[in-house]
Amino acid sequence: MFGEDASDSSIDLDDYYSDPETAPADATFTVASSFSGVTATIDPISHVLTIVGDPNFNGDRKSVV
Repeated sequence: MFGEDASDSSIDLDDYYSDPETAPADATFTVASSFSGVTATIDPISHVLTIVGDPNFNGDRKSVV
């Protein structure tokens, strides 16, 4: 969650990832869906998810990673 006209880049996907066959450094993450008013990106090296709302965006929404 983040305030209006703000962003959140505190979500490190490696903290939520577990696979006995693929190390976190070798994993690939993608944003499967998002919604109007919000941009979600994943840094391919750090695996940090950043969510940025458009100016004046507010409300509750869900994205799939």
